[in-house]
Amino acid sequence: MTGLRLDAFWIGNFVIDFLKFIPIIFVETVVQLWLAKRYNNQRYSWFTAPFGILPLVYGLSFAFSAESSAQTFILFFLFVMATVVPAVIFILRIN
Repeated sequence: MTGLRLDAFWIGNFVIDFLKFIPIIFVETVVQLWLAKRYNNQRYSWFTAPFGILPLVYGLSFAFSAESSAQTFILFFLFVMATVVPAVIFILRIN
């Protein structure tokens, strides 16, 4: 990217990634609202997940000097946040 400013590069990438994320946000929102209506449960976690994950990943990526270490850490971090933490919370709620 000869002659392109670094901030323009990252802002452009963020905008394109966000536009590609819109269908996922839409599907997740529809499913969460349908489940809330079906089970009479009004939880609004559907709003925080899609609008929080993209800035989190971009912010974490700048904390590393090598792309491979950033990718490995972010994948592991998201795996733990999506599987281990909900499982622990579910088990603790049973007790």
